[in-house]
Amino acid sequence: MKHTRIDLYLNLHKSSQNNRVYSLRSRETEDRGKVFDYTSFCLLGHSTFHVSQPGRIKVRKFQRKLVHAVIRSDQLISVSQPEIMAFLKQHQQSASFIGYCPYQTDTFCLLDDAMVSRSTTRVPITEARNIIVMNDRIYAIPNA
Repeated sequence: MKHTRIDLYLNLHKSSQNNRVYSLRSRETEDRGKVFDYTSFCLLGHSTFHVSQPGRIKVRKFQRKLVHAVIRSDQLISVSQPEIMAFLKQHQQSASFIGYCPYQTDTFCLLDDAMVSRSTTRVPITEARNIIVMNDRIYAIPNA
C-alpha cells in the first residue's frame, strides 16, 4: 500500500448510529495531512494513541464535535474485512476493547465493554502491537 504511516480517526460527519466510518489520513511526507480513504474495517500494526488536551477541553466546554483524538500507526496492514476477521479470530484471547469519549475519559482506555459508557473498567493505554477496527468496535492487541 502506498500509505503506510497513517492517522486513524472517527469521521464524525460520515458516521451514523449504525455504521461508524473512520478517516485514514496520511503521515507520509508528500501527502502529509491528506485523507486518502474512509473505512469501517482496518488492521493496523504498532500504534500509539494521541488526544489533544486543548481539543478535549474545547469539546467539553462548547459541546461540539472536533477531531482531536487519533490512533497513529506506522503500518496499515489491511482494509479487507475477511482478513481482519481471520486476524481477530486468531488473536481473540489477547484482544481487548479500546475506546475514547471526551466527556467520560481523558485518554484512550482499555475497556471491558465495547461502549465507553457501559464499561466499568477504564485503563489508560498509550500503545498497542496491533489495532483491529470493525465498524463500532476497536480492539487492541497489547505489546508482548
